[in-house]
Amino acid sequence: MGTFAEYLQSSGIKEHQILRVSKKLEQFTREDYNRRAARMKARADAKKYGEVNALKPEHSGRAVTEKSLKLALADEPIARKSRSKILKAVNELLKSKGKEPVNTRTLFGLAPVKKGRKIEKKQGA
Repeated sequence: MGTFAEYLQSSGIKEHQILRVSKKLEQFTREDYNRRAARMKARADAKKYGEVNALKPEHSGRAVTEKSLKLALADEPIARKSRSKILKAVNELLKSKGKEPVNTRTLFGLAPVKKGRKIEKKQGA
């Protein structure tokens, strides 16, 4: 059993709670939809986002997946974004229980982060 699984067991947090809270935290709000629309309009008008004050949406609209959670429980490498979504959900659950939030090192220990594909640069560009 890995560091993450041990921490969840010791703090009394269940997997389904993490999935539920992550879905609630990452869900789009009306403001997020408006920000996305402003960015799409800026792209269509070939303007820079800063010129039209088109901010990024605060939420991604995508919660942590069950597959990512299973990999984290097994101390397998998972993407940085998935780790941060799991961390946000766990901290929200801890906050609701009246406990102190944790950091990534406490939650995942030395479990590796999944590396993305390496993009090769073109010569002479």
